[in-house]
Amino acid sequence: MDIEKLMKKIDEVKYLSTENTDRYRPIMRYFYLQHERLRQFISPEELFDYLSEIPQFKTYNMGALNQDLEQLTQWGNLKRRQDVGNISKIEDFKKKQFRYRCTPYTVEIERMVIALEKLGDTFGGSLEKTYIEKILSALVKLLKRSEKDGKINFAAINMSNSDLFGVWSELQDNFKKLTENATDYIAHIDDYLESENIEQNYTGSEYLKKKNELVQYLRNFMLALQRTTFRIEDMLSGIPKWFISAVAEKLADYYLKTPRAVQPDKDDLINDYLQQWEILRHSNFSKVNQKV
Repeated sequence: MDIEKLMKKIDEVKYLSTENTDRYRPIMRYFYLQHERLRQFISPEELFDYLSEIPQFKTYNMGALNQDLEQLTQWGNLKRRQDVGNISKIEDFKKKQFRYRCTPYTVEIERMVIALEKLGDTFGGSLEKTYIEKILSALVKLLKRSEKDGKINFAAINMSNSDLFGVWSELQDNFKKLTENATDYIAHIDDYLESENIEQNYTGSEYLKKKNELVQYLRNFMLALQRTTFRIEDMLSGIPKWFISAVAEKLADYYLKTPRAVQPDKDDLINDYLQQWEILRHSNFSKVNQKV
């Protein structure tokens, strides 16, 4: 855990709850939507035309918009660059007209906020047995063993870096979906069962039907989990350290091949992959089964 990052103040979230949030949030949502459409730098004029169509912005003006853009830039929500597209005179250049785009932090914040808006006040989630099957399939691809010259080889070591990265991503994505969806669904069921009016919301036959559907849904998931959980845990145990270290280095090498403005440190990437493996290895799938 990086304690310095954990204790750092996050200015980028200020726009969500402050004096002018009613202006900042529509502004940032527009920038986010344009980012999703691969439109990076937006002019204030385009943004103002959009806001002018919103009844709550009837008295809004360009002066106020420029102030808001300046504040959002100071907080790190926006990045700007000078617009030189229509400059024909030195005087125009000195006026410094800017275009703006949202920063990576803000993109993730808006994605989170949109997810929260869809979530509402209740837990969602599900118990999808396909995630378990996909986790097992990815592990088989990585850990399939063969013997050559008296030595045990793992399939992952012989994969190309790109193929390895694809299988690793498949494994991690499905593990994340399984754990997040399962924990959310269990919390949803706990809330449902603790509801004071649970039986009053249904007639006797409706209540029994609902209960039977829930029991059958849980049973199907448990059966799928029982079929695979011990095999997964057996595959994850006894893996030599040299193997996962070699895998982590191959993954880091592949990641660093993609050109980026700022490249991460290779050792940091390797540590990240090693940590992902440790989380998976110590997940103890049987506990999920017991909880359900």
